[in-house]
Amino acid sequence: MNKSDGWSFHALGAGGSRDAECLALLAEVSALPFAVELPLRMRRGIDAAPWRRVRRLELAYIEERINDSLTFVRDILPSEVSVA
Repeated sequence: MNKSDGWSFHALGAGGSRDAECLALLAEVSALPFAVELPLRMRRGIDAAPWRRVRRLELAYIEERINDSLTFVRDILPSEVSVA
């Protein structure tokens, strides 16, 4: 998600990026395996320099974002594509 002070990362489909478009393109090449990484503590400043939040995230928060992302992926990809 782009803010005036840089970028932060969120669950797939929640950050205002083109996640659905990217997933649809990946689905067209269904033999292509891919993984999703959620750098939830990572931020990038306006200069694109990465930094990590000092405070650790609660496990419940992380699990909720993973579940949100999986739901988003399952809703976008055709049923014949395997989502673990």
